[in-house]
Amino acid sequence: MERQNSFPPWKWIVALAIVAGLALLAYNLLPTKPIIQTEVLYRVIDLSEIGGKKTKVIAYNGIGDLVGEYEKLDGTKGAFLWNEKDGFQDLGDFGGSLSRANAIDNNRWIVGYSQDSTNREKAFQWTEETG
Repeated sequence: MERQNSFPPWKWIVALAIVAGLALLAYNLLPTKPIIQTEVLYRVIDLSEIGGKKTKVIAYNGIGDLVGEYEKLDGTKGAFLWNEKDGFQDLGDFGGSLSRANAIDNNRWIVGYSQDSTNREKAFQWTEETG
């Protein structure tokens, strides 16, 4: 008695097509280029020279200047400018307990706000020329 193949030829063709498709898919998922370690584009900077309890950087202008607010030892908050060349610079205040620098551009113009002695908030613009 002759044994019959219970698996019809068309099913072999379908199975072969599925295997070929999966192999092609797996091949395309492999990376085509080697992964190369690139140069680190950031670094951590210790701003402890500012002093006080906390330092919060609010803005960076892309050329090395950082601005924000820091908490002084007496609990008040002051606006600051920092860069590697000049270090830390307090931007002053209007006599209140809070001053904060919110933004800086590439010309080093800084905008922010500060409280006066009655705790009313006032906007400021700071430049190297005008302070």
